[in-house]
Amino acid sequence: MPEKSGSRISALRTAVLSFYDTMAAAVDANTRVRYGFVTYTSTVNAGRAITDINPAYITGGAGAVNTSWNYQTRVLTGTGFSYSCYCTQPSWQYKQSAQLLTTYVTGVATVDPTKYVSTTDTWDGCIEEAYTTPGVSSFTTSSLPNDLNPDLKPTSDIRTQWKPMWPAVTYARNNYSSTNTATSSGDSNSHPNLDQAVYYQAGYISCGKPVSRLATMTRSQVSNYVNATDFRPIGGTYHDIGMIWGSRLISPDGIFAADTAAATGRDAPKRIIVFLTDGDMSPSQYVYGAYGVEYYDQRVSGGDLGNLKTYHNARFLASCAAAKAKNISIWTVALGMSSTTELTQCATTASQALSTTSGSGLATQFATIAAKIAKLRISK
Repeated sequence: MPEKSGSRISALRTAVLSFYDTMAAAVDANTRVRYGFVTYTSTVNAGRAITDINPAYITGGAGAVNTSWNYQTRVLTGTGFSYSCYCTQPSWQYKQSAQLLTTYVTGVATVDPTKYVSTTDTWDGCIEEAYTTPGVSSFTTSSLPNDLNPDLKPTSDIRTQWKPMWPAVTYARNNYSSTNTATSSGDSNSHPNLDQAVYYQAGYISCGKPVSRLATMTRSQVSNYVNATDFRPIGGTYHDIGMIWGSRLISPDGIFAADTAAATGRDAPKRIIVFLTDGDMSPSQYVYGAYGVEYYDQRVSGGDLGNLKTYHNARFLASCAAAKAKNISIWTVALGMSSTTELTQCATTASQALSTTSGSGLATQFATIAAKIAKLRISK
């Protein structure tokens, strides 16, 4: 679908370049400014960034002890001859089952084990998160679960590893009906596969643009990133997953620490996150994202599906607190709406929680942030 003139994503492109221009004009020529980008929906496309550091950090990756992960699949249980079509028909059971990931995580076309007619799938790079503590509405920064830890360095324990999203083997066993709830043993009714255009269009599955790790970038490189065809609005609004990965990319102690380290003989760099959203937190129990399908997996809610937003907001604020505890300054910008309570609490100071109702206002806000950051850097 062609992008509409004056759209919010168009305003964001302009604002990002305005930010870059303001920084470039204000900082000293000897100052090294590094940029990183995280686009998020109900998940984040961080798979390639992770495997570039260490393939064993992904379940199934080279060197990982565990090579399988549970997905909501259908499993072939046998075949029978049908006189209605004079053909052999498969029998399926729909349930959670483990799938071998060794080939899939390499990005090579992989045989789909849930289809009777041979088909292959290729990983886009979006991930399921590491193990978390479900049903928690408050967290302590000093003892965060794996998925909220900005400095997570996975071990051979599968609970510490990230997993590849695999929509093609994921099925909606309840068919979005409360009359057929999920069970551990599964069922033999026919249920739809989620890897279909209708589910992507409705936002039940999304996989956005790959994250861009921190690096010095020219204006052309920044422009190429935000003006690429895959830089587009899709999927849901899960602020927690966006903040988790923004923090991971810029943390001085995480798996990307080398990207943000000080140059030899130089002071520690100023680390800043500018967090932009055009909507409030909006999780869904039916979305397949970084925490699986909440209706079945219940990794965040622990089964308390009615308070899912509360749990995700708590995770967002925990991620903000973890970033600030590492001396990362956070600016939040709400586009097309007022700043929410959570966005204001996330920002380092109340004055760093901004909002604007227009695209032109967004460029102004970004330029203001850039000017203040550059001025602070010069004064230091």
